[in-house]
Amino acid sequence: MKKVIAITLIFSILFCPFAQSVAQAQNTDAGITHLYQSFIQSAQESFNRGDYAQARDYYQAALELKPENAEYINSKIAGIDLIIQERERQRAAEAAVRRQEAEAQRQEAQRQAESRRRRQNVWTGILLAAVVVLVLAFGDSESAN
Repeated sequence: MKKVIAITLIFSILFCPFAQSVAQAQNTDAGITHLYQSFIQSAQESFNRGDYAQARDYYQAALELKPENAEYINSKIAGIDLIIQERERQRAAEAAVRRQEAEAQRQEAQRQAESRRRRQNVWTGILLAAVVVLVLAFGDSESAN
């Protein structure tokens, strides 16, 4: 019973709307049932909002209050755990795709930079050749004068 009271006090601090329910739950089975139902309802609301971690916490608190409902609650927690794991897998896959895209962009930028360097080298070579031709052409004409 101390464990139940401690858990309800912790949750009353974390979740202020339940403070009144905690006071009722400390000494009565009806109060515990009311608090249990509040936790189940909050878990369902959190789940519907997509806040699976909070829903799991509410179900865990409900389980502490009524361990005789373990089969139902554990099935809910297991379902949430599967959703959380799938979301983590999706995030990991998305991160891998983003890393691959970033690497592809880096490689493309590197390829483009290399292509620009090659073109620049070609134009530099052409200009040098033109300078040499001009020097030879005008150098010969000045020596002829």
